[in-house]
Amino acid sequence: MLEIVPFDSEQVIGLRMAGKLTEDDIQRVVDVAEMKLAAMGEGAKLRVYVEVESFGGLSFEALIKDLKFGFAHLRDFEKKAIVSDAAWMGRVAAFADPLFPSIHVRHFSSEERQAARDWVTA
Repeated sequence: MLEIVPFDSEQVIGLRMAGKLTEDDIQRVVDVAEMKLAAMGEGAKLRVYVEVESFGGLSFEALIKDLKFGFAHLRDFEKKAIVSDAAWMGRVAAFADPLFPSIHVRHFSSEERQAARDWVTA
């Protein structure tokens, strides 16, 4: 399940996820991202805020769609805030941050939710 979380900033895509993600879930994110990129114009950079309640993986189709979109738009993102109490999510964020130098990735606990929202919009 993936839910779009509203943000005042047009630059931010807010998400809340739980369980296993499907191709339809990823397509909704792709649609929102493409709409925001088109509205902001050439050279615009998106930011992602995601609250992870639980993560049950991705369907194969969702993984393929996510990878295709991600690689095609790698330079269109500049920040990603991951809010989760799962310790392994913090390790994923720490690993991903230097792996993708154009995107700054940070992990926040659920108690730091507001700090994550503030950081991703700053």
